[in-house]
Amino acid sequence: MWSHRNETVHDDFEEKLNKKESDALKKEITNEYMKGHTNIMHYHRFMFQDSLTTLMKKTVVEKKYWLLTIQASRTCFDKSSENHPNMQSIDLDHAFVPD
Repeated sequence: MWSHRNETVHDDFEEKLNKKESDALKKEITNEYMKGHTNIMHYHRFMFQDSLTTLMKKTVVEKKYWLLTIQASRTCFDKSSENHPNMQSIDLDHAFVPD
């Protein structure tokens, strides 16, 4: 009974979010996806393995997770480059930042 209630309440809410935010979310994801996986932390590059078409078929929660993770990764990469301008000479694939 509780499971049915949760499915009904949350699935309806999810659908309403999809309708309201779909265009803006798609635009943001497309912009980030087109920038590519350069200038993000190396351990987030796997998030570009799916095609843009596949990414757009995911749920709103999964799309938001992807978008926020990529945006945060770019910010982290940019901040580490600002703080350490000589890091460009180091292979960034081997420079690990703890989560």
